[in-house]
Amino acid sequence: MGLSPGVGEGGQRSTGNMRLLYDLVKPVRDDHATLQATVGLTFVILLLHSLYPRIKEWWECRNFATKTYHTDHSKSPRPDVGPLPYENMPRRAGRSAERLRVVFDNPVYLHQYVAHGHMKLGPVFRDGLGGPVDMVFVADTSCLSAVHRASGSYPGHVVPDAWTLYLKIRDKKRGIFFMDGPEWLEHRRILNQRVLRTSNSNRVLPQLCANTDALMQHMWEEQTQGNLQAKLMVQLYKWSLECMFAIALGRSISSFKCSKEPQCDFDAFVSAIHNVFEHTAGMGRTTATSAMEQNLKVWNDFCEACDVALHVAGRYINEAAEDIKLQDQTAPDADACLLERLMLDDGVSQDMAVRLLSDLFLAAADTSVWTAVWLIYVSASHVSYASAARQELYQVTGRQPADSESPLELGQEQLRRLSRCRHLLKETLRLYPVATFLTRLVEHESVLGGYRVPGNTMIIVSLYSIGRDPKYFSDPDTFDPTRWASETLQDLNTTPKRNSSEDTDVSQCNHESPDCSSKVCEKRHSNPDIEEQPGQSEKVPLTRRSQKNVMSMNKLSALPWGIGTRNCVGRTVAETLLTLFEAQLLCRYHVVVRNKSIHMKMRMISVPSEMLDVVLYKVRDMEETKDGILK
Repeated sequence: MGLSPGVGEGGQRSTGNMRLLYDLVKPVRDDHATLQATVGLTFVILLLHSLYPRIKEWWECRNFATKTYHTDHSKSPRPDVGPLPYENMPRRAGRSAERLRVVFDNPVYLHQYVAHGHMKLGPVFRDGLGGPVDMVFVADTSCLSAVHRASGSYPGHVVPDAWTLYLKIRDKKRGIFFMDGPEWLEHRRILNQRVLRTSNSNRVLPQLCANTDALMQHMWEEQTQGNLQAKLMVQLYKWSLECMFAIALGRSISSFKCSKEPQCDFDAFVSAIHNVFEHTAGMGRTTATSAMEQNLKVWNDFCEACDVALHVAGRYINEAAEDIKLQDQTAPDADACLLERLMLDDGVSQDMAVRLLSDLFLAAADTSVWTAVWLIYVSASHVSYASAARQELYQVTGRQPADSESPLELGQEQLRRLSRCRHLLKETLRLYPVATFLTRLVEHESVLGGYRVPGNTMIIVSLYSIGRDPKYFSDPDTFDPTRWASETLQDLNTTPKRNSSEDTDVSQCNHESPDCSSKVCEKRHSNPDIEEQPGQSEKVPLTRRSQKNVMSMNKLSALPWGIGTRNCVGRTVAETLLTLFEAQLLCRYHVVVRNKSIHMKMRMISVPSEMLDVVLYKVRDMEETKDGILK
């Protein structure tokens, strides 16, 4: 009985609420225009809600070509949780991933697509890029050691399917880049001793200086004829290959007799090497098998370029090899070229030497050329840093602007002291790495970024994302070569260290790692925190005071050249050539690039978004302020 009044009051309140709601809805019900507007507004709200993910996606990617996407490390698993199953790793797949690949114009902006993935999903995520098998993308340097260990004794990597198919249908064999297993390990050890050490390039340093000086003169001649923009790449390719011929074969192009018109053959060789990479990139949106079956022009042009490049390279190397045989020597001279040492010291057959050196020519030409292009761009875009490097060059060589027309001859010691040129190169490779990704096939299960990764999984290390990560670099989007400078590196300019006795013990190396080379390698194993400068035959330990900070930077600076035992075998040669190139460029010219906007694209390797419109001004004709501004 006591509850009845309460229930009655509640019912009355409910009835009152219904009447109030009725009174509010009645005008809308009676006014058809208002009803239609309400229904329409509701539909628009629901539509916008459903489209919000795509609108947000478009807004984030509207300037995808130039926007910077920083890796979100907060999305990594907590360390105290323990390794998570592979299935728990963030995965980009489905229609959303397909739309993004279209938005990012895959593969032209694949580096940006992957960087966007690291921003959304964290430093480790999965993505099949439209294929049937997922790959693991990594942008965390703490994972690199695990990747190296899991790669095994014979690290596997990705080879473009166009190259693999070409070799199959032509029944050809290539060099170290295409080798696997014990064959790769055997020849990689040989090349490590002969190519990675600076003594091989130091032997021909005067010739490299002369070749680079000739390049600078050709660039000026092309500009006076109004052809610099059109002929810049051709001149850079010729310079790169001439330098590689001096190192590998000990000869200039003009000295070969295998052709009645050696210059025409060399021009065809240069064009073919450029076209090999150009047409490989041109098949980015289709498989090589599909291009071949459809008899596409890009496939036929690719095969023709490969035929010419390998044929001409083989003729040059075979002629040099036959000349070595005619000398009837049992041991190479002290100034012997790379080919002579391979054949006489290492017992490499002539056929194998052709395979190894042909690969070096093809790989070194394209990568060195495009890095040189990026150096031209940064020298023009960051005048104050270029000016500082030029002033250091004057101090090291004793030259003045009035001497800029005379040939610049740099010795080993002078080259070693050009720290600011090296810092320019390191900073250029940080922001514009020639290889934006490193690939490794892990042999067995490993833990990467807090996730268990099964064996036989392809790992893609995102060098582009690591180089622009605030976790590793302060103000990462700013070009600042001084980040590589340190008190210790300045000390290196006045304390060279060399032990010539170690040069004779290289062949005695019995370590398992293909990076090993006798006593130098033993020191590397016992003290990995060492840095080698171009023109220096041994790495110099850094001082204890600044070691902690500098070591991480030194290791980061090495990343563009690869990790582990399958890193770039031509790193030392490339660093020497590019340091020479930068020094000669700054010594002779102030560089201006008239393009309004340049950003990075991918055509197998990183290239500028458009061909540089370069203008050269002779240093001797220009005045320069303290800030590097020209008058």
